[in-house]
Amino acid sequence: ISHLQGHLGLTFHRILTDRNIRIVIDAEDVRVGAGVRHPVAPIDPFAYPDTLSGWPKDLKVRADGSDLLMRCHIWPRRSSTPEYRLPGGAETRQGLYFYRRNRLLHAGGWEGIHAPDTKLQLARVAIDIDGDTSGLFVMNPEKSRVSVGPRFARAVATARADDGTTINDYLQAAEAAWITANRRTTARRKPVLPPGKGLHPKVSREIRNELPLLPEEPLNIQWRRFTTDAFLEFDRANRTLWLNRSYRQAILGGRRGSGNDAPVLKALLFLLAGNVFEGAHLGARGKVNIEVWQEVLTAAAKAERSTFEARP
Repeated sequence: ISHLQGHLGLTFHRILTDRNIRIVIDAEDVRVGAGVRHPVAPIDPFAYPDTLSGWPKDLKVRADGSDLLMRCHIWPRRSSTPEYRLPGGAETRQGLYFYRRNRLLHAGGWEGIHAPDTKLQLARVAIDIDGDTSGLFVMNPEKSRVSVGPRFARAVATARADDGTTINDYLQAAEAAWITANRRTTARRKPVLPPGKGLHPKVSREIRNELPLLPEEPLNIQWRRFTTDAFLEFDRANRTLWLNRSYRQAILGGRRGSGNDAPVLKALLFLLAGNVFEGAHLGARGKVNIEVWQEVLTAAAKAERSTFEARP
């Protein structure tokens, strides 16, 4: 339901905002005749809270007598709002947004204009189309999807705004905005070790986006079999925080594990204990912290295992 809400809210955001139309997902249990209604809220990928000076700009493309207008937006900074993060993630959703009669047909991707780049995730371009344009793009028979043609990227390379701004100028401005915003955000945050093995790729990417990284070897968080009932083992020599595999099934609720499992637990441990792996020597405070974490988390892991084993 959550996935469907996101898809419909993004696809029909203009219609939901501009017209007196509502979309509701009605999930009903037919055995008892009761259900829950889930309203769909519009998710506008261009609804940033404040504007970046000079943007958005309209770049005009002319090809074989056809005019195409590209409204180039730059988000002023990253945001935690659904409008920025979007279904699929902000990094995936950078690029071009094609609309036909206020329905979003295509959300994200540069379609040959540029390769995907973390530094371009503030850049989004709105393009309104009405039908097929020879060589530029083609819609499917249902008019619900659009594909660009072989001449599209070459035509966009000739696009110009009234002040002479080109598509390359726009991409460079978006990258500069990302670098500036990221520098301001991370400058106030304490650097951490790079995330290593055992952390889910999405967690690793978020850590790299949100925190400055120390120029050191990455911190790994992995499972292995212990000879004791301790939950943690701090292997500073190999820059690895080991977790006792005997608790793994209970912590995962019986689910099958993988190398990147338990993302919440591992993310919390990375943020909590990562600093004890920094530097050449472990100080007295670090040793005290390790002792406390070991006692408390081992007790918690034992309680988790007892609860799991007691399940019918």
